[in-house]
Amino acid sequence: MKNKYVLSILLVIAFASNSCGTKPVELVQPELTPTPSMTPTITPTSTAIPTATVTPIGGGTGSFLFESMIDEKVTLPSGKATSFAGYKLYEYDLATSTMKIILTRGDVELAIGKTLYATQFTPSNDGKFTVIQAATEGEAGSSYRYEYYIATIDLSKIVMLEDTGAKVIRWIWSPNDLQVIGKAHFAASDQIYVVNNDGSGMKKLFNSDQALQPQWVENGKKITWLNNGDPMIYDTQTGTNEMIPGAPGKLFDLATSQDGKRIGYVTSENVGILSAADFITDKIDFLSGPVGCKNDSHPIFNEWSNDGTYVFGTTYFCMGIKGLLIPVPVISLAATTDGKTVDLKPLQGKIVSYCGWTPDNKFVFLTSEDEARYLVMVDIVGNSISEPLMKDPFAGSCPIWMK
Repeated sequence: MKNKYVLSILLVIAFASNSCGTKPVELVQPELTPTPSMTPTITPTSTAIPTATVTPIGGGTGSFLFESMIDEKVTLPSGKATSFAGYKLYEYDLATSTMKIILTRGDVELAIGKTLYATQFTPSNDGKFTVIQAATEGEAGSSYRYEYYIATIDLSKIVMLEDTGAKVIRWIWSPNDLQVIGKAHFAASDQIYVVNNDGSGMKKLFNSDQALQPQWVENGKKITWLNNGDPMIYDTQTGTNEMIPGAPGKLFDLATSQDGKRIGYVTSENVGILSAADFITDKIDFLSGPVGCKNDSHPIFNEWSNDGTYVFGTTYFCMGIKGLLIPVPVISLAATTDGKTVDLKPLQGKIVSYCGWTPDNKFVFLTSEDEARYLVMVDIVGNSISEPLMKDPFAGSCPIWMK
């Protein structure tokens, strides 16, 4: 499951039948060589068809890692008292309903011998490694700055990463946990980096006005991404980077299944399409954007299930509020080959954050009830929704399932 490709907005659920040590080596930037844009006619073969409404089940097995946010109160070198959003990393055992602390800011401070203001963790899928974002004392004229480390989960080995010059806003581990992508945002551009799980081999892959939505495909062999709307594919073994053959240009959104065989994309006409990776075969019109809303919002595809069978998407409908038409998000789960959707009406208004997928392809999200948050799992194949996986109110982030 993507680790902190986490969507933490209030989601309104509605049913939609037509709707997830030593410094690394010097940075290297391969040359971008996009092919000409091609825009095929959109001719979806079918539209999404709803399945039966899901019903409650219980249970949940295995364990996962999650972060819990804490308010880190610190005093800056200037003497000013302030606070940072910091995190602790926990492991939760579903079978026993118990949890234990895995990493804290204090643990990292001991490992690197430096005072930190706050830490945030992005664990690998197998729970053996983590990226650490650390806020620490800034240089002259700056009250604080961010440093990044890769470490084993027990901190027996920890490596400081090359400074990108900007805050890395997202880390994405490869499915095989051998590498991790970092996406940094600068004032006028986005940059995407890749680094090995031991902290070596860090290099800059892409530099673009809008380098968006990097995703691992084919078990870490390739990376798909959007270059100012043009869908690109980067081969991690050969270093080639080109526009995906047959792809339309200037897309709003791109989401590729992990095996690279299926794709979801949103056209410049605000239509969300599911298809084979050639952008032509087995096309299904799945999502559509609102018309006439103030601040129009295009639909988006989120995370695919690990086996490429299902995909999660968000579209919008217009709601009249104080004389204005406002786009309101609608959540849909669909089978990727026939577009059949899972009816989420039983969860009307309760989803707080989409989380992603368990290793056995169950869909997980955070829900809210009586101002408490709970983890809930959807078994799409069994056509059911679980009772909360955690019995007590859950104040943490979305889980990272360990293989």
